[in-house]
Amino acid sequence: MSMQKSFNAGLIFSATRTLAGWIFLTGLWGVWGYSVSGFPLAFGMMSWTLLWGPLFFLALLVFRHPFVGKNVFRLELKRFPVLLKGCFKNILRHPGPDPEFYVMPSRDCCLVWLQSPFSRRQQIYVTSAWVEQGYFDLVSQFTQTWVEISQLTRSMRCLRTFQWAFWCACFLPLDLSLHFLDLCFSFFGFQKIPKAAFWGQRVCWQFKRLWFGVSDESFDDTIFEISRRKASGVRTPAAFDSLIWGVWSRHSLNGVHPSWAILMDSGAFFRSEPT
Repeated sequence: MSMQKSFNAGLIFSATRTLAGWIFLTGLWGVWGYSVSGFPLAFGMMSWTLLWGPLFFLALLVFRHPFVGKNVFRLELKRFPVLLKGCFKNILRHPGPDPEFYVMPSRDCCLVWLQSPFSRRQQIYVTSAWVEQGYFDLVSQFTQTWVEISQLTRSMRCLRTFQWAFWCACFLPLDLSLHFLDLCFSFFGFQKIPKAAFWGQRVCWQFKRLWFGVSDESFDDTIFEISRRKASGVRTPAAFDSLIWGVWSRHSLNGVHPSWAILMDSGAFFRSEPT
């Protein structure tokens, strides 16, 4: 009974912080819109962040998938014995999750998971490079994801999805602005520098913890010390070029640049050791 009360208290606390931050950011966009172009822009910005934006992203998750324009297809587990075997093992050790997998063609080794709002199943989006990585890395990262999901109640998983929708709605205007800035840099010949959103990833992770009260992703500098011995062919994942997806994605440590110990957050990477 005491454990149930603890879960309920944690859910209420997280939901309260989520709603408070959502209203605060809505008001902030309203003030910005009013100062730039008066009431019409302020009303439009507040309407987007408070209503239409979250509904848009939740509708994408329910009726299609949240990666607009990506060639996403469903993964049949029977074609991947490693994942199928991992499911059976983890069901016995950590019951609760009921995932369905979707694959995005990409060279990035990346995973994102969201709880379906109207189903008990979780939607796990992985890249083709993630599926094709080595056996031990695949098993370790799959197990870490499974354990992370199993440690949350269904209500907490659903809250996480709503947090994702609120985050996307509130940060989409800024994300689009940074993409426009990148286009301007490209026009003037600055094409080999990291995207503007890349420089804000660590700040976004810190703000995510502040807003949602996330405590399960503690920063660990040693994760970068380990990765330095494994780094090869470093390239910036596409998710790090987005303020929307950077804080919701998790990546393999292979190919992490040493400077990312300062620029990035360890919560964006899988641990190097199996769970």
